[in-house]
Amino acid sequence: MNKINDRDLTELSGYWVYQDLKDNSTIKVNGNKYKVLSTISNNKNKNINGSADIKIFELLDSNNSPSGQQIISFEGTNNNESINPKNPLKGKVGDDWLENIKLMDNEKTTTPLLEQNNKFLELYKKKLDDANKLSNSNFYRKYGEKVAKYKNKEVVSEDGNSQGGASAIHQGVEHPEKHIVSTNPAMLPEAIWRNLKQSNFENIINFHSTNDVLSWLQDPFAKEMPGKRINIRDGVPTLNGLIDSHLGFKREFNSKTNEYKDIPVHKIESVKDTEIKNGKEVKKVININLDMDGRIPINVWTGDSIARSGKGKNIKLDIEKLGDLYQLVTGETSTMLQECVTFLNESFNISQSENSYFGDRKHKLKQKFKNVIEIDVLENMSRNITSKKNELFESIDSFMDKIGPIAILVPALNLKPLKWGINKVDSQFQRGIERIHDSIDKILVKMFKNLDHDLQDGVTEEMMKHLKIVRENIILIKNQNDIYGNQIADIKSIMSYQDATIMDGNLNINYNGQHMVSGKVNLSKYLSRKMTCLLYTS
Repeated sequence: MNKINDRDLTELSGYWVYQDLKDNSTIKVNGNKYKVLSTISNNKNKNINGSADIKIFELLDSNNSPSGQQIISFEGTNNNESINPKNPLKGKVGDDWLENIKLMDNEKTTTPLLEQNNKFLELYKKKLDDANKLSNSNFYRKYGEKVAKYKNKEVVSEDGNSQGGASAIHQGVEHPEKHIVSTNPAMLPEAIWRNLKQSNFENIINFHSTNDVLSWLQDPFAKEMPGKRINIRDGVPTLNGLIDSHLGFKREFNSKTNEYKDIPVHKIESVKDTEIKNGKEVKKVININLDMDGRIPINVWTGDSIARSGKGKNIKLDIEKLGDLYQLVTGETSTMLQECVTFLNESFNISQSENSYFGDRKHKLKQKFKNVIEIDVLENMSRNITSKKNELFESIDSFMDKIGPIAILVPALNLKPLKWGINKVDSQFQRGIERIHDSIDKILVKMFKNLDHDLQDGVTEEMMKHLKIVRENIILIKNQNDIYGNQIADIKSIMSYQDATIMDGNLNINYNGQHMVSGKVNLSKYLSRKMTCLLYTS
């Protein structure tokens, strides 16, 4: 039986609700199919009473028939829509941002957007109730629609991203029986939920990307949001990727087929590795894709997210579920681990490449030091002194030659001590400049040196040593994961054979342990100071 889970709700709220979908069309979400029932927009009243945009989806069963399980998805912030005549920044700032500003006021008990949501949901619930009470003709007379679309239907979940996330959370706060998922949600004013008796809000799950700009802005000052917060390592910390990372998806949508293809949110050109394309050797390109729902761990037996399913408990071995677990372990999990290996390899390559320029980096930094203390001025002075000294010495020698016969009679005319003094000043000046160079070199050695592990190029060398250990550990874990998947397949095969032969008296369960692995990860002694990167450059 098909089941709605948090992965589906995350994809519906972060991607599908933003697309231009035709009513009664079908979309595919994580192996499930959903029918687009209707799209509600506030454009007809120019967003004067709020800016709610909503889509209603219904899960289809394995026979592509409506299951009766419906989902309300609240659309998030639309940065481009500016049609409200009361918008003081009309044409420059989207109408949704007027609502976002109101949502940031913790003393507000409601906003036009939240009131509009409540009104719509109240009317929709009434429509579902009437579908089960009124005759076909009376329902059509009242609503102008066929009753089949609404009869025996139930809204089982509500979801939203960004501003839509705040709308979904609001529904979960007011209706504890509702199953709510939000992704990178906007704030919900604290006054709305401050005094509610239900303090845990266990019906609400809030998924936050680690590289979500809205979460970055809100977290330092926002009060704790209702519901359980789950941080997902997804997105990229780049300027071009901020909006896509906030949504959790970057795709190219085909409105004719309701299909899409993933587009990399960021591309990394390898500093070392190459590949063959069109018969030519080119630098390997590593694509980083967004897949927010794919980062949510799922309980294979229940279909729920791990965040919602709670503590582990005994499970019933089921051949079909074992097959699902095998696919999860050898497919999704193995792919993620391989991505880790790929990223670690390139991180090592980058550190290695940077280390090869160690001499250049020292030279450039030394030149900057020299510029600051203007050592070039001192060196020019030294060269001028040396040049003038030589000229002066020539003049002194010429003078001494001319007075040679009487120099013994007049000792005061002996200028050799003067030459010695001038030469001493010149030598001391040059030695002073040499000591400055030596001091700069010593400072540079101290600046780059890693004192913990006696490494000359401390940052890159320590990073390489750490990455090498971590990479080997991840490779080992991936191998263990893949072998674990094969063990699951072995158990599934044994159980299938047992089921097929038990009527013949076969009661023995044999497992030869063919797929086994041993080994443990190595502890890295590097990067123990927990330093962080202050600046990203590319």
